Amino acid sequence: MTDHKKLWFLLKITAHESIIDCVQATCWECRCIGIEEKSLDDGSVCSLVYYSSQDDCHSAMEKIRIQFQNKDLAPVMETTRILDENWKSSWHRFFHPREIGDRFLVHPPWEKPRSPENRQPVEILPGQAFGTGLHESTAICIELMEQFDFSGLCLDVGCGSGILSIIALLLGARKAVAVDIDLLAAEETRINAARNGMAERIAPIHGTAQCLMPQSFDCVTANLELPIFKAENTIVSKMVKNRGLLIISGFLAASKTEILRLFQPFGMNPVMNINKNEWAGIAFRNDG
Repeated sequence: MTDHKKLWFLLKITAHESIIDCVQATCWECRCIGIEEKSLDDGSVCSLVYYSSQDDCHSAMEKIRIQFQNKDLAPVMETTRILDENWKSSWHRFFHPREIGDRFLVHPPWEKPRSPENRQPVEILPGQAFGTGLHESTAICIELMEQFDFSGLCLDVGCGSGILSIIALLLGARKAVAVDIDLLAAEETRINAARNGMAERIAPIHGTAQCLMPQSFDCVTANLELPIFKAENTIVSKMVKNRGLLIISGFLAASKTEILRLFQPFGMNPVMNINKNEWAGIAFRNDG
């Protein structure tokens, strides 16, 4: 019998440190799973960018080529295929416990740290879904969430690993619904919910937010890309209860004005925002 092992795709990018944030932002926009970086002696940075999809990997390469064509500091790129077991060992190299915000310590199953005082451990098994806490947009969402009192029912749109649903419950939400169009994300959310003792309180759903209409929620979180917000702003807004919270990230700080224009017509009043490097997040209160 043939042993069919899962293939992953590694994009190695060597770029000058002055443009590395822009290069990595493009990689995240193209749905990379994680990035490992190492500074080199010549002032450049080597980034190892991991993808579960060859199409996403090629898309990132093409976008980066277009961004830096005819420029002196054009990055050098090459791709490699890696087998599943090598992928797992790669994660072990660079996914370590990480403090996020003021209250949480996100860690993988293979590193169970002693939780510092006032830090709540959150165990996330890294897989193909987005949201281990390594990316700025995930951290931004969590930092925004910490600023509010949670209760009732929470919805996480584009749940990825389920980390925001877990955080919502730890902050006081009664239950969470986690929806994603990626079947693997729904399954990974189920696994991570169980790992954190929340299997009965988090409901992963494979589908779109629209399939939950006309239900509304006390809080809605969404860590999505700008084009998805453009397509889903009406539905996402309608799912927030009156005086409820909408907490979003996944877009660049340069797009903040455009994001405000998408949600303010629906009565969403911005009450807090955070920038982290090139990324941004906004918390809205539904005053509609």
